[in-house]
Amino acid sequence: MSLSIPRRYPGRFGPRGERKVRCDYCSMMWLRSACRRDAAGLLACPDDQAGRDVVTLDRANAAGALSTRPVKPPPERW
Repeated sequence: MSLSIPRRYPGRFGPRGERKVRCDYCSMMWLRSACRRDAAGLLACPDDQAGRDVVTLDRANAAGALSTRPVKPPPERW
């Protein structure tokens, strides 16, 4: 005798007909509506949407390098 109500959603479809996708950073399955594409073009889940991808970090490093003056090293003391 088979079950009349399945225990999980069939295939890759979630509630309301949404599909599930895999996060490119943590490899967990999430609903597509909860994920977004980051600056590198990868899907990021809500846990990984803090802007820690390579492209965002490179842009932040470049902006930080332009905004600081070079620091003169202290004189040597013997």
